Amino acid sequence: MPYAKLLNQLIEESGMTAKDVAQKCADHGVSITPSYLSMLRNGAGKRMPSDEVSRAIAKALGKDEDLLVVERALDEAPEPITKALQYILRIATAEIFGLTGTELTPEMEALMDEQIQKMPLSESVLQLAQQTNLPQFSKDTFGAMMQSTDGSTTVNVTAPPEFVIDTDAMQPIIGKGDRVRLQAEPQYKTGDIVAFNGNGMECRRVEIVDGHVVLVPFERGFDSLTYDPKKQQILGRVMTVTRDIK
Repeated sequence: MPYAKLLNQLIEESGMTAKDVAQKCADHGVSITPSYLSMLRNGAGKRMPSDEVSRAIAKALGKDEDLLVVERALDEAPEPITKALQYILRIATAEIFGLTGTELTPEMEALMDEQIQKMPLSESVLQLAQQTNLPQFSKDTFGAMMQSTDGSTTVNVTAPPEFVIDTDAMQPIIGKGDRVRLQAEPQYKTGDIVAFNGNGMECRRVEIVDGHVVLVPFERGFDSLTYDPKKQQILGRVMTVTRDIK
């Protein structure tokens, strides 16, 4: 996806004006004008911004600060490199469907290829760069889904690994350094033990209080937390716990 097209997409999704983005860039210590931002969105003269400007724009839009930097690098890369990355993504996606027992029909493969062509490669590159638990993946942790509605196609691929817990909030059941395997649920009920991104990777017991999800620890010294999706992200219900014997 060309830099200008991705930039347009990100700004439209944000609901901000060029003036808003320029102001937020200034807040991050980088001065640009709305007219300069419009030029980048139009791809005028094929001028590309510096990495500093790209990072400021991405942060202003609430995205990974390297997203536009990587997109620019991919724009300028030789075509065989981008084709190779798309091929790797296609093979990985097809493999995940296979692990879930889904047989891809020629029609599904065509839809998958079409979606991969539309996806910004920069997002996939950043996701791969941030992975640290790939050796822990197994067929039981992979999931894949393809949807087609009114001619639009979406491919969702998930591969949650085991997560290492960073606190002792759930001792003696789950301690710091233990590994948990999760199962995502549409909703969680009282008694479920879930893992979430909070102060590192944490676990808590779910309690529903007055319609709110409260995350309750077992160990004293840790606070109960009223779940706030802006502050935490529940990744799933704990299915298994693995503890190394030292």
